[in-house]
Amino acid sequence: ENLEAVFHAFADWCDRTVRCELHGSDVRRIFAGLSTKAEGGALRYKNGKRVTPEDLARIVFGSSYSPSQWFELANYLKSLAHGKHAEQPDSMEPTEAFISAIVCLDWSLPLADMAELRDLRTELARRAPYTRWSPDAWEYIARCSDWPVSAAYPQHVAAAPAGLPPILVTNSRY
Repeated sequence: ENLEAVFHAFADWCDRTVRCELHGSDVRRIFAGLSTKAEGGALRYKNGKRVTPEDLARIVFGSSYSPSQWFELANYLKSLAHGKHAEQPDSMEPTEAFISAIVCLDWSLPLADMAELRDLRTELARRAPYTRWSPDAWEYIARCSDWPVSAAYPQHVAAAPAGLPPILVTNSRY
């Protein structure tokens, strides 16, 4: 849901930012159209590789770290929308295997079977109709579902030892 919120923040930013390449356009409609084309195999990178809906979500995810990257995201989406073959972004390169080991040992991401995976994907698409899912989260759910060992440091509620003073923990919206 956070990725979907970032996408909407980007679309709203384009609505009010004259320098956005998609200013004056319906960014949500454009992105939905690109997703439909990607599902049908109609979008390609310059290298001939097919652009998938997951690739589109990953592009949004990659720009979520800094709104300063939204200019590049707008240019990228505009190019695709105008039928231009885009370069495959560096952020789309295959993830190194060591990252999987770190994530799979730190997070318990159990799945009972493929039906549960399919149901999860359907629910994620319902909650986030534009971006559909977080590419990294989806990738790790898939990679870690058949990991040969249990998570060594799974997520859990932290319990501070008695007697510690209060602490303020903060996080950004995205």
